[in-house]
Formats: sequence, structure tokens, C-alpha cells
Amino acid sequence: LDRLPALLKRFRQSILNAATSGRLTEDWRGNSPHEWSSDRLGSVAKFIDYRGKTPIKTASGTPLITAKNVRRGFVSFEPREFIAESDYDTWMTRGFPSKGDVLITTEAPLGNIAVIEWDFKFALAQRIICLQFDEQIVGAYAAIALQSDAFQTQLSEQSTGSTVAGIKASRLKELQIQIPSLDEQTEIVRRFEILFAFADRLEARLANARQQVGQ
Repeated sequence: LDRLPALLKRFRQSILNAATSGRLTEDWRGNSPHEWSSDRLGSVAKFIDYRGKTPIKTASGTPLITAKNVRRGFVSFEPREFIAESDYDTWMTRGFPSKGDVLITTEAPLGNIAVIEWDFKFALAQRIICLQFDEQIVGAYAAIALQSDAFQTQLSEQSTGSTVAGIKASRLKELQIQIPSLDEQTEIVRRFEILFAFADRLEARLANARQQVGQ
């Protein structure tokens, strides 16, 4: 049981890498070689960047999403932070994130990725960038690609800082993202979600088994 969490972590990472190398959809393509293009992140996504600004936080109001909320693959709404409703329009002057956009943390931690999966209004804070992809890239696929070892290695190599690793927007824009056809992106997302749901079920069963062993 103690060995299984590490195996599940490796399983999830292998899914990510298979999804972004073409192996996950090899049979879908009829076993033909994948002919994907690649491009600069800055060429295929608009950057909404609120770094360098510090909002005044309040006890309630419009939810504020910070780097602490963006985890590996999802957004947690803990800790809960807010800005005043009256400050929203004057704060959000650099662009409005929307459902389907991708969030990436740029420092402390570096490289956590998540898709915005809700419709309600919220504000962005420091150490986080929202990526709005153009029509050739599905946001859910982009989030998979940015979590892969290939992209995370680029991110690490271009980061700076001796104690806390971070990356400048100018360098982030130069990183390459693999781009399959839209149909293949959709298929990658479908298979990825099925396999990750399977891993989640295994993790729940593992937690239950460990609890029983403890009892």
C-alpha cells in the first residue's frame, strides 16, 4: 500500500507524456506517424498578466485567485481571498479570464497548470498568468501539454532565481507547445480524462484500504 502512491503518480505522469508525444492517440490515427506542428506560446496565446500589482484584500466580495489556489491540474478555492466588488473594474484592467482559459503559476510554485472550469466572476493576483489560446488550440489540451515533462523541462531551463525559481513573461512566451489537429486534441482530452478518472478511483480505493488496515 505504501508503494502505491508513487506508482499512481508515475502512472499519471506517463499519461501526460503519452498524450503529448502522440502515443495516446496512436491507434486513433491508424498507427500513422503523428505530424504535429509546434509554436511559441506567445504566438498562440494571449497573456493576461497581473503580476507587479498588489490588490487590497477584503473579507468578502469578488473571489481572488492566487498562485496558492492553482494546484497541479486543478484549482482549489482554499485559501479563500477576495477583493471588494467596487474595486473589480479598476483592478481588472489588463484583461478578463474566462471559462476554458489556462492558468499557469510563474513563481512559488513554478509551473502549476489548471483550466478555468467555472463561469462566475473572479480576479487574478500576482505570480499567475492566464493564457487565452487562439482557435487552433483547445484550452483543455493546452493544459495537458503544459503539464508534460517536455514543457516542464523547458520551463525549468528558462527559469531564474537561486532560492525561488520563477520565469519572466518574455521567456515564457518563447517556450514551444506541440499542436496536433483540433480533432486529435479533442480525442487526447477525452482519453486523458478517462484515464485520470480511473487513477482517481484507484486513489480513493487506496485511501479506503489504508484506513481499513489502520483499523
